[in-house]
Amino acid sequence: MARHLARRCPRCDGYLGVVVCNRSPKSATQPVTGLCAVCSHRMTWKLIHGKRRRGVDFSGRIPKLFKRGSRPSLDVPPDH
Repeated sequence: MARHLARRCPRCDGYLGVVVCNRSPKSATQPVTGLCAVCSHRMTWKLIHGKRRRGVDFSGRIPKLFKRGSRPSLDVPPDH
């Protein structure tokens, strides 16, 4: 059985009726349609089901600048 949802229309801010259709067991997509009752704006898209790919989080990663066992040189060239 299809699911009916109500949202705001992105064009006129009116009533947008959204219908999420059932998907077949072998299908990886699910059709979704939306129709505004005020301005007749129509939207169609598909939901894609499957394994979610995670993005790589580099927020806490510090890259290795030196090989293990080596030390950076602290020699500073003199100013001329």
